[in-house]
Amino acid sequence: MSQAQNDHNFLLGILAYQNAFISREALFAGIQAWLYDKSKSLAEILHNQGALDADRRALLEALVRQHLKQNGDDPQKSLQAM
Repeated sequence: MSQAQNDHNFLLGILAYQNAFISREALFAGIQAWLYDKSKSLAEILHNQGALDADRRALLEALVRQHLKQNGDDPQKSLQAM
């Protein structure tokens, strides 16, 4: 998995928590599961764990896309902007 993909997943997790879509405990559990198995995205893991429903997942993924767009489609810059 590339650094950009890792940064994208971390960005998604931070935005999910900041927007109160998930709890801190759900974020930690999701990241822990994702670090163990990076074949799935953090959004997919959070969804599978029941921490993120389909509507909020879609909204969150749109929010991540917009945040990336504002930062030149660079996940590292998006994380730095936060």
